[in-house]
Amino acid sequence: MQTEELVRTSRVVEDHIGKVLDKSKAVFEQSKEIAASQSAVLQAQEKMKEGLSSSMAFLGESYDILDQGIAKLQRGTLEIQREIHQRQLLDGQSQALQRAQVYYPVSVSSTGGKQVFSLFLKSAQAWNLQLSLS
Repeated sequence: MQTEELVRTSRVVEDHIGKVLDKSKAVFEQSKEIAASQSAVLQAQEKMKEGLSSSMAFLGESYDILDQGIAKLQRGTLEIQREIHQRQLLDGQSQALQRAQVYYPVSVSSTGGKQVFSLFLKSAQAWNLQLSLS
């Protein structure tokens, strides 16, 4: 009887060892799958990091180009403003000369440059006096 009991106990222990071995194999396989998944995640993260780094560099370059474009537009705007101001001054001078022709008609071609300038100054002074009086 002891022998039979020993055989039964041995079989029960053998079953338990078999079950533990099967579970150990399953855990080992899952561990390998987890390790492979972690490796894939790390590779994907590295690619994302490289992509992000590349995108940030591109964005930085784009901002530099944008800054240069804005600076160029600002310079262009200043030039246009200067040109507008200069044209306004020239228009004012042209109007003053036209008014001078009304008050002091002179043919430019028949008069020397000094006389025209002198008459221009006189007419401009007269025009300024008229503006301040009205």
